[in-house]
Amino acid sequence: MNISACIITNNNPKVLDAIKSIYFFVKEIILVNTTDKFTLDISGLSKVKLFSFKWNDSFSDARNYGIDKAKGDWILVIDSDEIANENIIYLDPKYDLYFATVYNGKIPYQTLRIFKNNGMRYQWKLHESVEQYVTKENTSYSDLTIKHSGCDITGEELRQKVNRNLRIMLTDYGNPVRNFHLGLYYMYRENYKKAIEYFLNVLNDKVNNEHKAHACNNAFECFLKLGTVQIDLIRQSLEYFPYQIYARMELLGSMLGTFKKYPDKQLKEIILTEFEKIKTIDSKLNNDLKLDVHLINEKQKEIQQWQFQ
Repeated sequence: MNISACIITNNNPKVLDAIKSIYFFVKEIILVNTTDKFTLDISGLSKVKLFSFKWNDSFSDARNYGIDKAKGDWILVIDSDEIANENIIYLDPKYDLYFATVYNGKIPYQTLRIFKNNGMRYQWKLHESVEQYVTKENTSYSDLTIKHSGCDITGEELRQKVNRNLRIMLTDYGNPVRNFHLGLYYMYRENYKKAIEYFLNVLNDKVNNEHKAHACNNAFECFLKLGTVQIDLIRQSLEYFPYQIYARMELLGSMLGTFKKYPDKQLKEIILTEFEKIKTIDSKLNNDLKLDVHLINEKQKEIQQWQFQ
């Protein structure tokens, strides 16, 4: 296989680990530096070809610049703060694009990272994508897994990253995930009213139902921070993504509150049925993946106590 790995970096020392993790199964590494100076030692890494790109707040432009320099039949995209954990053994030429599994901490998600070098280019300034080329017939899943450390940052580094992303996303009109991520950035800033506005806008966007369910759940959390309970958002979230734990737990909590005030046999049966559903759900929804296992267990113990009253 003739694979060109394309990496953009801002002179981040972590990029050396990224390079080492892919070095032995690619033909070349196109390294695009977006700062004025590149000070890292890449001597002895003959596969690395270093280029400079003047940063313009567009990740797509930087990635596409690197792709334009690539000579391989396939493109592998990896970030400077990522490490590939599996080699690419085989790519079937009948497919044009391949998904890889990326781990943000313990949270996995599928993202397009491998595609033919046949003219495909990224679009959008932030959370850039090549999904516009995907069809059911031309896309498959690779064994490649990637560990991303960029979400492990905290404190001032995280604040700066959120501020940068907010600045870029505010100008990235047309990006289908613009409202969703603006909601996340304002939620991080504890501007809950602004976050709610963007999360509710997501419900009219052309995004998948997981994004819409997640937006409903996040808007619900923001309303809680403001002192109100909007349980209809939880019901709406379940319409978008029925097999999830977070929304069902919140809905169950609401029903338990009603049952405490107005004990009703029919409501009790509904609560018990919902409890059984929760025990069988293995959800990959982002809200669920962030739930603490001990918190879930405590909630289930509370429900079990009510079950026998």
